[in-house]
Amino acid sequence: MTNWPQNYLPNCPPDDAELPDGVYYHFIDGNSASEFDFKCKFEKNPGYTNNCQAHGISMIKDLDDITNYREAYINIFGNKKVVEIRMNNNMGVIKNTPSVCAKSHYTWWKPIDIKPWDLCKILEEE
Repeated sequence: MTNWPQNYLPNCPPDDAELPDGVYYHFIDGNSASEFDFKCKFEKNPGYTNNCQAHGISMIKDLDDITNYREAYINIFGNKKVVEIRMNNNMGVIKNTPSVCAKSHYTWWKPIDIKPWDLCKILEEE
């Protein structure tokens, strides 16, 4: 049985979420990934919203969408670093939740025992 965080809502993660497989990308704040970088929007700002997606972590599947995201939200993502995480089916569930500037945006619901900050690799900037 998956050990989900206690703050997850009923029916969260959603039934149509799938097992992750492959490489995904995520923005981080510093020069190395930390636990804070992998907190969901709800944990970082409980007043933001309390829906299932806010309890997940934003991930991007396509590197081109990383560029699109950075350009669309330069004030938020302009100085952030990007990490790569090779995910497998033991790392929770993921669902494609596309946005206007990132069709490959996914929401990841992470079990409490997964520590992605130890599993990611920072991409070199070009």
